[in-house]
Amino acid sequence: MFAQKIEFKYYKNKFHANDRKTIERFIQCLTNNGQILSEYSLIQNENNYALYVTTPKVDSLDPRFDSIYVKNARDEVNERYSVAATSIGVNVYSQEYCSCKSRDRMEMQTFANDLDSVFTCCTCGKPIALYELPYLDRQDDHYCIVNWQEEYSATDTLWLNSLSDRFTGNQLVNIESALNKHGREIANEIGTKTGCKCYYNVFDDLTKKVKFIKVNGKIARICPSCEKPMKRIEFFDDYERYVCDACGLSSNLMEK
Repeated sequence: MFAQKIEFKYYKNKFHANDRKTIERFIQCLTNNGQILSEYSLIQNENNYALYVTTPKVDSLDPRFDSIYVKNARDEVNERYSVAATSIGVNVYSQEYCSCKSRDRMEMQTFANDLDSVFTCCTCGKPIALYELPYLDRQDDHYCIVNWQEEYSATDTLWLNSLSDRFTGNQLVNIESALNKHGREIANEIGTKTGCKCYYNVFDDLTKKVKFIKVNGKIARICPSCEKPMKRIEFFDDYERYVCDACGLSSNLMEK
């Protein structure tokens, strides 16, 4: 991913004390569309601002990727400021994003951190920029996905910090929980709209019993939804998963 600096230099005859809110709205719209990641710094120097962000790709801020909300916010900002973006360099603590021209499978990862896209390309193993994916029904940006990711990350953190609280643990582990149902709906819709199989990765609590069975002399995991054997697939080097095509689920837990 790339670190970028966006400078906002105000037009002297148009400055207003509330203009910062216009910039903040622009930032939120970019975040909701996946064009920037959720961690950023906004620096004020007199009435000018410098925004330091991390983007999935070097051209992520290009207006062609704008949602309708980003476009409207960008127009509003441009009325008050001259805006210039400069790529500072590669963020060495971040992942490189997928640039595959075609893919037939992807995975919605429940174990992704709360910064990167939850969608991983099963061809190269790299995260997929949200703004390169179609919007969900009745959505004009990717806020629904970004919000789900924040909820999942918060639930995971709460579960870890509350000594395995039963409610939060159930939301993570139970494939039929409200949190997982919502995630599976997102994965299914993205798969349908892209024509690319999208697996929803199962959260495996190692303290719980995960069922395995032998099929033709080989170990197979039992799908937590339909309770049938899952297939073991190697998408590419060192990237193996158990998958259930019928339920659209994947698991990275290997047998003991």
